[in-house]
Amino acid sequence: VPFLSVQLSYSYLEPDGLTALNPQNLFKYFVSTNWRKLKVTLYGKYVANLYAENYSTTKLDNYHIMNVSLSYPFRYLSLNFQLQNILNKKYEVLPAYPAPGFHFMAGITLNEEIF
Repeated sequence: VPFLSVQLSYSYLEPDGLTALNPQNLFKYFVSTNWRKLKVTLYGKYVANLYAENYSTTKLDNYHIMNVSLSYPFRYLSLNFQLQNILNKKYEVLPAYPAPGFHFMAGITLNEEIF
């Protein structure tokens, strides 16, 4: 559709014994649209069969992370807002090292046109 940008990707990896931090299944998605000047993006990933160590030891739980990004141009700036892990999923990227739950980030980008 002309008002929507969509990217989908899936990867399957069979790393033999080198399974540390190499997910066997990884699905990523990116959906973006503009509403007037506001750019809205929904993106995330689903990770399955992830291990913390080689030879498929120390299996980590599968997880799905979803994020929303908003960007609004204002003169020579862009105001950026991100809602990370909007599903507030509990997951680990390393054993006993929990990843952050839902959180909010904001920033300002200086556009090149000013120079």
